[in-house]
Amino acid sequence: MKEALRRLRESNSQTLRRVADLVIEEAIRLTDSKIGYFAILNKWERLLTMIAWSKGAMAMCGMANKPIVYLVENTGLWGDCVRDRKAVICNDYKNCSRRTKKGTPKGHVPVLRHMNVPLMAGESIKGVLGVGNRETEYTKDEATLLQAFANAAWPIIAEAKEREEKRSKCSLQQVCPFYGRHIPIHDVMYQAYLQRFCEGDSRECAISQVVQKRGFLKVPKDLYPNQTFRVEEILKR
Repeated sequence: MKEALRRLRESNSQTLRRVADLVIEEAIRLTDSKIGYFAILNKWERLLTMIAWSKGAMAMCGMANKPIVYLVENTGLWGDCVRDRKAVICNDYKNCSRRTKKGTPKGHVPVLRHMNVPLMAGESIKGVLGVGNRETEYTKDEATLLQAFANAAWPIIAEAKEREEKRSKCSLQQVCPFYGRHIPIHDVMYQAYLQRFCEGDSRECAISQVVQKRGFLKVPKDLYPNQTFRVEEILKR
């Protein structure tokens, strides 16, 4: 684990996405897994923002619209480590009897085994680090190792998050059709979008991408910041 953390510390000038990618790579290596993901939890511990998936998971995933922000209360098995505030292991996903299991959406990467841990900073949970599809069963030893790595990695992730928020705060806030307006979605979700795109990395905002290419007049009223899958179609109009 020391080597994994050393490599991670060497990335201290990288973007949040790159740091998250490295965290996932090291988590997969430490646990002999095939896939992994990383999400950040908001300070009220109600919203999970998915930051990155492993390359293997993305290559095998056929979902056209991959959600970015999730309400913890609506998450399935992968949200249990937040609710239970500890590592959760599932070595037979197909036959898992946990009441929170919801299955996987159409096109989702097949899950055979799964383990995730909450990133802890004192008593607060800051995020979720998950791995899956190890050839052999996950054990308490792997969970302890992943938990220790996740906790040690959080300060490095937090620094990257702070740098990105300072660097990427959207310059279009005062004229954006989304920012500061009432929209018909859950207030908590709206705050999550503001944090993720308006106060965070505006480069990933669908509205910003359309504005940069075509101006505000081309922005549909129903376009949300996370709907980058719609940008290409909108720009063709």
